[in-house]
Amino acid sequence: TETHHRVKNNLQLMAAMVNLMAMEERPVDSREELNHLSTHIRGLAVIHDLLTEDVKARKDGTHLSVKAVLGKLLPLMQQTYADRPIHFQVHDIPLPARHCTSLAVITNELVSNALKYSTQEVLVAFTVDDGTACLRVEDKGKGFPENFDPVRDGNTGLNLVTNLSEHDLSGQVLFDNHEQGGARIRLSFPVTAAPSG
Repeated sequence: TETHHRVKNNLQLMAAMVNLMAMEERPVDSREELNHLSTHIRGLAVIHDLLTEDVKARKDGTHLSVKAVLGKLLPLMQQTYADRPIHFQVHDIPLPARHCTSLAVITNELVSNALKYSTQEVLVAFTVDDGTACLRVEDKGKGFPENFDPVRDGNTGLNLVTNLSEHDLSGQVLFDNHEQGGARIRLSFPVTAAPSG
């Protein structure tokens, strides 16, 4: 039931993303947009595959391992961008399937943007400390312009990141530049322990 519910919701999410892209008044590189959507769809397929395996293996199939999900998603993205290194470090924690799906969609979007706007490596870190999870994505590109506002200045993807961060994860996301240059995005959100048994 949970698997089918998430599949339905995420197909609706994909349809909404396509509609938002269609409404944007900007030149469209069809090949780039199709590659972007393809990566999203394959990323969601990984999540559903893991969720299905988890349901079969456990009585509590409502939680997923962040390390298992991102550990499959990021290498998949690396295959798509073979010439661009993606370095990642992921601490493990079980999250509700809905939260893990949102985290994967956010990660997918942020890493895709970093690869699009930077010509060098991308760094991804997921850590958990004292009940707070933090996802950090950094690149070595030009960084964000001064006074950057993701709602005002961002694209469909960054608006999606902000909405999922705030509404699905009850978290907050910060967009800034790190000291060595390049963009840095930090998402933090509260986490609770998965039920035992």
